[in-house]
Amino acid sequence: MSIFRLAAASGNYAAWDLSYAKYNPPGDSAWDISTANEVKSYTLPGVSNPNPFGLFFKPDGTKMYVVYSVNTADDIREFDLTTPWDVETASYVQNFVPSQNISSPTYVMFKPDGTKMYVSGNGDLEEYNLSTPWDISTATYVQFENIIASYFREDGLKLYSAGAEYDLSVAWDISTVSLLQTFDVSAQISNPIAAFFKSDGTKMLLTDATSSENIFEYDLTTPWDTSTLSYVQSKTLGLAIRGIYHNDESLYLSEAGGSTQDFIKQFSVGGFDISAQEGTVNGLFFKPDGLKMYTVGQSTEVVEYDLSAAWDLSTASYLQEFDVIGQDPSPTDVFFKPDGLKMYVLAGSGDEVLEYGLSTPWDISTATYLRLVSISSQDSGPSGLFFKPDGTKMYIVGAQGNDVNEYDLSTAWLVTTATYNQNFSLASQDTSPRNLFFRSDGLKMYVAGELNDSIYEYDLSTAWDVSSASFLQSFDVAFQENQPRGLFFKPDGRNMYVTGPNTDAIYQYSFR
Repeated sequence: MSIFRLAAASGNYAAWDLSYAKYNPPGDSAWDISTANEVKSYTLPGVSNPNPFGLFFKPDGTKMYVVYSVNTADDIREFDLTTPWDVETASYVQNFVPSQNISSPTYVMFKPDGTKMYVSGNGDLEEYNLSTPWDISTATYVQFENIIASYFREDGLKLYSAGAEYDLSVAWDISTVSLLQTFDVSAQISNPIAAFFKSDGTKMLLTDATSSENIFEYDLTTPWDTSTLSYVQSKTLGLAIRGIYHNDESLYLSEAGGSTQDFIKQFSVGGFDISAQEGTVNGLFFKPDGLKMYTVGQSTEVVEYDLSAAWDLSTASYLQEFDVIGQDPSPTDVFFKPDGLKMYVLAGSGDEVLEYGLSTPWDISTATYLRLVSISSQDSGPSGLFFKPDGTKMYIVGAQGNDVNEYDLSTAWLVTTATYNQNFSLASQDTSPRNLFFRSDGLKMYVAGELNDSIYEYDLSTAWDVSSASFLQSFDVAFQENQPRGLFFKPDGRNMYVTGPNTDAIYQYSFR
């Protein structure tokens, strides 16, 4: 590793650098199943109606294993993923048919190094060695036990079914397994079929064969001790769910989709749900201290939220809204003057920037419409709005022109004094740009692109001069929102926030 990358990893250079961006849902929100939104789907190939059950991923996300539980298959199938954890990039590799005691496999599990595979079904659990890690064609039978299980703890000393907890005196050796205790979830689930645990043992998720459209969430007050289970909630997903997997960033479920097609579904988790206020969110803005957040969308409302802890989405709560329907029926973005006394709304229908005055800073209930400026000569589909911190420049991005348009304001923050200056084409990166953000020194620009589900980073050799911009790199946000439209950064560049209409949630990323 170079000295530069060591410094970046330590935190000196990571801010604002998309190569260090990582999805970072606050607290336990990634395990809050109420936040689950489907973002990707993979149709399972090979046989008609494979009826998928067990689901497992290699720890780096480059391989996926699915149990096909039908009379014509009854096997384990291995898939490669060209993009780690992205089920839509899966391709079939090979299959493995258990040859000993299990005729109808249900679950598959692996040792973290890929040298052991475990197959469960028909009341039995089989252990196999793999001479080539993660290559199921190299599996050789070792032994079996008369138990059924769906989850191994990472150290190999705990094993769980959907109703029992087992200890192993020798890690990964199922001949040393002993029943520790059973647990009863009948108050919520009539026929639990698969269990999955958070890596620290404080959360358990279950699926149900009878009410198969639901997923169930439990807390464990003592990690890994199922006697301390407490029910949290369930969520109906409208899917015939069988297998389950969670990597702390995305939730994966196998679905029996019907007589001809079955699927692996991928869900975003951990976002702050705003669907109760906005069904098609477009724009996003935060107060500089991170204690207020604003959204705007097709409901024609600017919505205001309070955050009890600065920049922490898990502490956000709805406060109030302000309707801009009197000026435009399709607002696409919102921006505030740094003192909170001016609000600007991008009018997607009228191709205008609307200016409002606030008699109380940051309180949108005190907003009054003042004036507008048309930007229709540059873009007939504006979607993103940004101002230079001193109010002397304005920037508009739109999917119609696929560019960033730069304007000069002869009077700071007065939109009627805006005159068009120049533009910068984004078409080489994305032909559906939706929003933009600048670093406070004007030497970095970021654009949210809907076509490729990405955030794009640009360097500007001359501050605030878009003609000097050059593309640097991109960051894929499709695992959380595959139609990114709202984009915002914490002032120190340590957090990034993205939102969009596919999930109507706001997602938080950190740079490290």
